[in-house]
Amino acid sequence: MRPSALTTPIPVPGWSRYYGSVGLTAIERFRLMRFERMTDGMLLRWSDGLVFQVQPDQLSWALYVSGTYEPNTLCVLRRLLGPGDQFIDIGASRSPYARRYRVC
Repeated sequence: MRPSALTTPIPVPGWSRYYGSVGLTAIERFRLMRFERMTDGMLLRWSDGLVFQVQPDQLSWALYVSGTYEPNTLCVLRRLLGPGDQFIDIGASRSPYARRYRVC
């Protein structure tokens, strides 16, 4: 399996633009168009085996359009957390952080 942007995040300056539609690339605008047509949830699979149920909401919008979720925060967590470490993720019922670090 190839690593994904969730398991091997890199810092992305201005990532918060994915909460809007300004500055998107052509492929991101295409993903946005597909996402806006979504009426029901769908499974979003990453190349490393992680699977997310995306819904037509803002968290799923950012995840679907960008292909990652808050990569700068993921970079910090990856640097701070080691094997066997634990952390509390408030809102973990839908969080990509909990999904990412639960499988490690």
